[in-house]
Amino acid sequence: MFGKSFGYQMADDRYTALIEPHLRAFSLKELEAIVEEVNGNSQVNGRRRARTDNYNVKERILELNKNFSFAKYQNFV
Repeated sequence: MFGKSFGYQMADDRYTALIEPHLRAFSLKELEAIVEEVNGNSQVNGRRRARTDNYNVKERILELNKNFSFAKYQNFV
């Protein structure tokens, strides 16, 4: 649902409701899917809060796998 957002505010609202409260509960595979969705939708990666939220997702992924490669995800490098 987050990755299907078609507006910046919608993406912010969906992140706040669907991802942020559960960030620590997501598996590495689920977090990677979120990263792929962010990277593939300009309404998600271009929103005002994207930089901070992407940082939080990235930090959580690195807690689970310190060797995770973000090389193919330009919005997380």
